[in-house]
Amino acid sequence: MRAEKDLWPAEREGYSDVHSIAYAPVRQSPSLKQRRGLPIEIQERMSTLIVVAGIIAAAHAAISDSSGVLRLDLFPPGPLEICALGVLIWLHAKWRRLVRLS
Repeated sequence: MRAEKDLWPAEREGYSDVHSIAYAPVRQSPSLKQRRGLPIEIQERMSTLIVVAGIIAAAHAAISDSSGVLRLDLFPPGPLEICALGVLIWLHAKWRRLVRLS
């Protein structure tokens, strides 16, 4: 059997070469470490309170009808958005905790 000649040898260069990758160390200035914002625990508690406030506002809007019947089909804009904002802040706090630990 005859070995076939490679038609594009220039395109195959570099696949078998092993290169070591070097990264420069990242150094943060002390002023950046001091301006971290809220502590993670306070951010988690505040977000939980925001979610609870949204749930209370949604419950109030649902039963504020004069008949006293629970109406889930009509919510005014606001309570659900407050809940969503609280959940986003809570997720951000959890992300900060994950990044800090790793």
